[in-house]
Amino acid sequence: MDKKTDYIYFLKENSDLLGELKEHITLTYDLFHPIIIVLNYFVEHNMEIEDLSKKDAEDIFSIGYYYLFNNLDTVKNILANNFAMDIEDLVSFDENLYLILRTDETDSITEEKNPILAKILDQLYLMTERRQKVSPSLMENIENEIEDAIKETEEPFTSDYFTDIAEALDLELI
Repeated sequence: MDKKTDYIYFLKENSDLLGELKEHITLTYDLFHPIIIVLNYFVEHNMEIEDLSKKDAEDIFSIGYYYLFNNLDTVKNILANNFAMDIEDLVSFDENLYLILRTDETDSITEEKNPILAKILDQLYLMTERRQKVSPSLMENIENEIEDAIKETEEPFTSDYFTDIAEALDLELI
């Protein structure tokens, strides 16, 4: 099976979860949305994208699909392990999910293990397991730590990278 076909099946398999995340206007879905928009466009155009070679289009597609697959897998594991597959309950912990995904990606972007972010990630998983929601002040502190960790690199978050691609392709992100 090729990547495009695999991606289409992946979307179908995860349509309920993605639909709930979208319907509840979650921060987590906001991370996925620009990637889904771009990947769908690439599939619809059979990787024939103006100003991009087929190889570059396939590379971009792979980056986005890898990100979606891994991060949605994280969400599904949290859903199964902490929320007994209750999606409605899961979305009430959206800030926790969002910060878990963002913190984890920050370590990938900086290419080095940040001990502060590692502690934060452990704390977020534990809070989610104990069903403790992230407070607005803690969320702000974590976002500041993420910003501090990433400011030295010029590598964007995957969702930001795909937002730029969507804008360059004149795709509607709303």
